[in-house]
Amino acid sequence: GTAKSVWTRSAVAAINPSQPYIDLDVPPEELRPSATLTTGQSFVWKVVVDDDDDETETQSQTQSAWGSHDATEWIGILRISQDHSAVVAIRETSTTTLYRPLTSSSSHLSAMDWKFVLRDYFQLDH
Repeated sequence: GTAKSVWTRSAVAAINPSQPYIDLDVPPEELRPSATLTTGQSFVWKVVVDDDDDETETQSQTQSAWGSHDATEWIGILRISQDHSAVVAIRETSTTTLYRPLTSSSSHLSAMDWKFVLRDYFQLDH
């Protein structure tokens, strides 16, 4: 099928629901996904919108292709190794950044592995 252009929170929540969000333990001064993921280079990331925003198609056309700067949740594909990619949701809070693996094929990755992959992706100190 065609790629979904608008992801809502309930649609994302329905994917791999047994997997909770995990704290990446990065303070806001070290990482703000809203600053990183809303730049043009991160076209692999889609903004996750509140469910009641779904009808406002006209509004989304006035925004840039990768969403507005007030977004707090994204869904995207991360390359984990040469052979593996995984879909992950990223959520920004006022104090930290959370992540939630959405593909079951990534379940062999431990939380430590995920933190390493994400810190590497966001170019944070390991």
